[in-house]
Amino acid sequence: MLEKTASSPVSVNEYLRELASRLKSAVNLKDGMIDFQECLNVAAEIERLPTKIGAAEEANEDLNPLKLGVLLGIKQLSAARILAYLLRYPDTIHSHEVLAARLGFSPRSVVVYMSHLRSALAKIGMRHLVRVSYKSGYFIMIEDATQFREMIAVKDDAKAA
Repeated sequence: MLEKTASSPVSVNEYLRELASRLKSAVNLKDGMIDFQECLNVAAEIERLPTKIGAAEEANEDLNPLKLGVLLGIKQLSAARILAYLLRYPDTIHSHEVLAARLGFSPRSVVVYMSHLRSALAKIGMRHLVRVSYKSGYFIMIEDATQFREMIAVKDDAKAA
């Protein structure tokens, strides 16, 4: 249940919010009703949470920045880190400030690394992968992220062979 689809993982926070919502609706204090079966189901989901988080992390293993940098010829590891982060959260606009805070850069560095990233992506014909939302930030569309992951898997298999 931690994944919506194979290509669009749900964040742990979203999953925990869903569990909290299910528990809240199971314990209906307004009507004095408690759905014990649903409470047990939520408790079972919480017990399985560490396993589900591990599976979600394995799904993102192909997004190792160093691996992405080698496969795509991205010379700056920081640019590859930005790409990996954007791929982990497709269809979400990330401002310069958010990227800087999450990845430990200054907002100005994000602009520089994004320039390096877009140049590297242009060399492989994927400059369109990272999109810009005017005065908001950067994002990758879910369809593009899925296609890109498939391309990375093929490149990785070819390199391993």
